Amino acid sequence: MFKRLITARQTSILSAAFVIASMVAASRILGLIRNRLLTARFTTEQLDPYWAAFRIPDFLFEILVAGAVSVAFIPVFTSYLSNNKKNEAFKIASSVINSASLTVVIFSAIYLLFASSILRQIVPGFSEEELKTAVSISRLLILFQVLPLVVGNFFTAILQSYRQFLVPALAPVIYNIGTIIGIIILSPLFGIYGPVYGVLFGACLFFAIHVPLIWHVGYRHMFILNLRHRGVKEIGRLMIPRTISVSATQLDFTVDTYLASLLGGGSITILTLARQLQIIPVMLFGLPIAQAALPTFTDYIARGSIDRFKSTLITSLHQILFFQGSHRTFGIGRGAV
Repeated sequence: MFKRLITARQTSILSAAFVIASMVAASRILGLIRNRLLTARFTTEQLDPYWAAFRIPDFLFEILVAGAVSVAFIPVFTSYLSNNKKNEAFKIASSVINSASLTVVIFSAIYLLFASSILRQIVPGFSEEELKTAVSISRLLILFQVLPLVVGNFFTAILQSYRQFLVPALAPVIYNIGTIIGIIILSPLFGIYGPVYGVLFGACLFFAIHVPLIWHVGYRHMFILNLRHRGVKEIGRLMIPRTISVSATQLDFTVDTYLASLLGGGSITILTLARQLQIIPVMLFGLPIAQAALPTFTDYIARGSIDRFKSTLITSLHQILFFQGSHRTFGIGRGAV
């Protein structure tokens, strides 16, 4: 029964979106609990170096994942599956994952050498002690968090291409649980490093939860790096505009962090918590349908079913507008009360 539930495919966009939205809601609730526990155990001033330490690791992660997975990897990978070229699809996936992993390793090695100088420019308002803490945490994150999350997100993309949405949607929930465990159990022993160790544990869990189902769908990783493969080139081409967009957003966040560090203790923490609250509506209503629909869109395009693509696109947009409109109506109603 459990195996059947885990391996079940979501064949309709709405059912897949429901699964994703449910897990996103659970993840966001756990995220709020995580933040509540953090602010209960540490002052906002103590948390500033913790949040600042994520800036560069998050930058690297977002460029590699947000720039590649949603816009580039899933469409290309799914198109090969739709044309019964599974082996080629797996070769493409292996090459892209290996390329991303190699990028992480190279960047991490460089960052480890210059972390102090880089963070000093990003958070000029920090004291030497705060900077030292931020650098130490950031080095741990770049070493042990980024790679499991990057590879895990590519596994998410592979599973979503197979219409397997439950486990990928569950992974962020597990990630937050790992962080919460770190806050509750490890903080009394290691102080601000307790949540950090929880994050690293959560990242490993995020990666590990994908592995059994990845094996189940038949994916076997190959240690190859064929950047000349047509599919790999196509992913690289599709990544460019999205990577530019993501980079601009991350630069904006970096500038915000820079300015917040000059405003006094606790400013970075307040900014970070506010930003996490701000994106909840998008994560709950826009992202699930978009993620659920993308493999279907790609499949229709690969098969030349343009009419079905148009019809499904319009339906998906209507669903997003409906749920977003319901959210706004609910928000207005609550505000009136």
